[in-house]
Amino acid sequence: MTARPIYENGEFKGAIIAAEDMTKLYHMQRKLEESERRYRGIFNTAPSIILSLDKDLKIQDSNRMVSILGYKPDELIGKNINDILEDKIKEPVPGEYRIKRKDNSILYAKINFSRLKDEIIAIIEDITPLKESIKEKELLLREIHHRVKNNLQIISSLLGIQERKIKNQEFKNMLSGSKERVKSIALLHEQLYQSTDLASVKIKDYIENLVRKTLQAYPTDIHITTDIEDITLNIETSLPIGLIINELLTNTIKHANATKAEIKLKKTNQELKLHYKDNGKGLTEDEIEKSEGLGWQLIKSLTNQLLGKLTIKDNKGLDLMITFKELKYKRRY
Repeated sequence: MTARPIYENGEFKGAIIAAEDMTKLYHMQRKLEESERRYRGIFNTAPSIILSLDKDLKIQDSNRMVSILGYKPDELIGKNINDILEDKIKEPVPGEYRIKRKDNSILYAKINFSRLKDEIIAIIEDITPLKESIKEKELLLREIHHRVKNNLQIISSLLGIQERKIKNQEFKNMLSGSKERVKSIALLHEQLYQSTDLASVKIKDYIENLVRKTLQAYPTDIHITTDIEDITLNIETSLPIGLIINELLTNTIKHANATKAEIKLKKTNQELKLHYKDNGKGLTEDEIEKSEGLGWQLIKSLTNQLLGKLTIKDNKGLDLMITFKELKYKRRY
C-alpha cells in the first residue's frame, strides 16, 4: 500500500491511498526462495564435486565436496577449471580426466558437463579407487603371464635335458618338437605381459620373434623373409597362428631341403590370410591329408580351431594358404 497526503493552503485535507494485490507475487517469491534453498541443499549435499563455470570456464561457485581436492569452496572461485586439470580443455567435453589436488597429487575423475544458458555445470565423480583397482589387476595379470612364461621355459628346459640323454633319434626328434612348441607358447605370454594391452598381441612382433628364436634353436642357412601386417589379435587367435608357423618353419628347416622361405599375414576387411612358401621338395594337399606326422596333424587341427580353410598350391616347394577370421573371446565362467 502507498499513501499520499493532500494539503490545501498548507492545511491537511486528506490522503490518497493506493493498494495493490501482491498475493501472486508474494507466493512466487516464496517459491523462488524455496527453490533456491532446495538448489543450495542439493548443491552442497551432493556426493560429487559440483562446479559452476561461466562461458570462459572460470569457476563461479563450488560445493563442499571440493574438500576431496584439498580446497575450501571459496578458494576455487575465480580460477579457470584448467588450473586444476592435468588434461587441459578448450571446450567442456564429458570424459575421464586427471585432476591436480592442492597437494599436487592426482585424482582420476569422470566429468559430465551441462549447459544452463550462460552457466556450465561440471559434475565431477572420483574414480581413483576404480583406476587403482584396474591397475592392480593389470599388474596381477602381467605377473601371471610372466610366471606362466617362466614355467613354460622350465618345462622346455626339462624337455631339452631329456632330449640330450636319449639315444634313440626318433624320440629325440619328438622331444625337440615338443620343446619348440612349448617355447612358442611361452613367447606369446612374454609378448602379452610386455604389451600395453593385456588382451591382445601385436602379431607382427610375435611372429618375427618366433622366427628369430626358431632359427636360434635350429641354426640354418635358409633365408627367411616375413611380411606381416602391423595389427593386434587376441590370444585366442594368436596362439594357433604361432603354433602353425612354428610347425611350418620346423618342417622347412628339418625336412624340406629348402634354401628360402616366406611368411605373409594380411588382413582384408575382416578376413585374415596366412601365406607360407618355401622352395623345398614340397607336399601335395593329398599327401598332407594322408600324413600321420604329428606336425601336419597339429597344423590341420589348429586350422580347424581357427575355423579356417587350408589350401595348397601344387607349385615347386610348399605353397600354403590359411584363410580365417579373428576368433571371438569365449567366456569361461
